[in-house]
Amino acid sequence: MAGATLLLLGCGEGESPDTAATRAGVNGAEDVGEQYQMVVGLVTKKGQYLSRCSGALVAPNLVLTARHCIAQSSGGLVTCGQAPLGDAFPPEDSLVTQKYVQSDLPEDYVKVSRIEPAPGGDDTCGFDLAAIVLEGSGLGTGAKTAAPRLDLEVQAGELYTAVGYGSNGSAGVGTRRFKTDVAVSCVGTACAPLPAHASEWIGEDDAFCQSDSGAAALDGQGRLIGVVSRGVSPCTTPILASMSAWKPWLVELAAAAAFEGGYPTPAWALGAPPQDAGADAESDAAPPPPTSSPAHDDGGCQVAPPTSRGNPWLLSCVAALLGARPRRRAK
Repeated sequence: MAGATLLLLGCGEGESPDTAATRAGVNGAEDVGEQYQMVVGLVTKKGQYLSRCSGALVAPNLVLTARHCIAQSSGGLVTCGQAPLGDAFPPEDSLVTQKYVQSDLPEDYVKVSRIEPAPGGDDTCGFDLAAIVLEGSGLGTGAKTAAPRLDLEVQAGELYTAVGYGSNGSAGVGTRRFKTDVAVSCVGTACAPLPAHASEWIGEDDAFCQSDSGAAALDGQGRLIGVVSRGVSPCTTPILASMSAWKPWLVELAAAAAFEGGYPTPAWALGAPPQDAGADAESDAAPPPPTSSPAHDDGGCQVAPPTSRGNPWLLSCVAALLGARPRRRAK
């Protein structure tokens, strides 16, 4: 598998029906019961384009997503170790929703206060993770959250639930779907020769797909164990950022976000036992930087101008981001 072509599994905007049919998202069931509200929808205005991704709500006002969802990226074919991610777009250019179907109503979205890329490097391979701090208390202290699993590393063969807002191949991006009993294929450097690094792991095929960047992997206790970065097109070899690799940073983030949101620091950042969906702070060591890899990433984050052929909510999100009065969908 050395030299496999990889994609940033994220941004499906304004795709034609033919394209969308080959770019499925989470290959599972719609979350009509809204049991996975801890996985949120993210829309970011990148210049004249919109990027749509998923994210994991780990505290009332704290979301984790793929860094390329909210930052400049080179796109195209890139090589691990030579695929830098740029600065984040302004926080006012992003919106977050907890609705299982993303709507065209501005009141369904929450504004972003600031964006914090994962520290220690900027390469897509190994550092494709960012935190979004929402304004005020975000989605509220009663919102469902997924505590990051910080003290127990992901294990090969472990089962998890995949949750994200990607297309299912016949419907547009923007509906939260889930698939249970997905297995972890390999972890970190044990994935060689595939281009996963010590801070990442790879899941089995046919769960996460194109348009699922920032989507979440939840363990059997509902804890967050991974955030989707990239994979082989269209639905194979998803590579995810591991939460345990980022423990010191996440603990610090949680304390700061709680202060800003006016709520107590989450238990997972204070030393709660693993069964209570959390863990205590440990070392200040950052994840090891990625090394050169012969494998390539194809920047599959296709961004296209929102048009009337796309989902109506895209148009109103643009209006909301720009501060204009949104147009309501015709009935």
